[in-house]
Amino acid sequence: ICGNPFALAIDLVRFTGQVNNNGNAVLNWTIAKPEPNGKFEVLYSTNGKNFVPAGTVYQQGENTSFGFTHNNYVIQGKAYYKLLMTESDGKLKHSNVLVLNHGSALEAQSQLSAAPIPFSNTLTVTYFATEAGTVQASIADVSGRIIKIQQVEVAAGSNAFTVANLENLNNGVYLLSVANAHGEKQHIKIQK
Repeated sequence: ICGNPFALAIDLVRFTGQVNNNGNAVLNWTIAKPEPNGKFEVLYSTNGKNFVPAGTVYQQGENTSFGFTHNNYVIQGKAYYKLLMTESDGKLKHSNVLVLNHGSALEAQSQLSAAPIPFSNTLTVTYFATEAGTVQASIADVSGRIIKIQQVEVAAGSNAFTVANLENLNNGVYLLSVANAHGEKQHIKIQK
């Protein structure tokens, strides 16, 4: 079947993760509003391609914030996590992929990615923060003119957030920057 996917009522606002002292993934996510009978299957991978179930979290009451600790797997190097969200009517949606790194903090600090490329209306940014706080995400054109600025609260570890309302940008190459409170910036090129 071809065509546009159905919009889901589950609107993932934030998906973050970090590695605890035992080497286990600790994931947290927030949705915009409760989804009756909603289900979140946590999937993980060691290569970023083949995902297997790690556990399931069910919607309880009016909760909009959820957490999951992957206790039976110790991360060595990189581990990849995503959510498979199921609504009460059976519609499915995948979250973006979070990359957690246990071992090399220097490698983890340099993680910034965006998808999809090319983007159209929205861009999902995955960013590794060394500490919790507010970061500033900005998009600039090739001349350096800032087109979009967004403040984002992040947790220590891997974070994912959405930059929306990009439909009026012309097709072309842009620079995405994320700066923390200390002025440390990471940049990547993105394309519409």
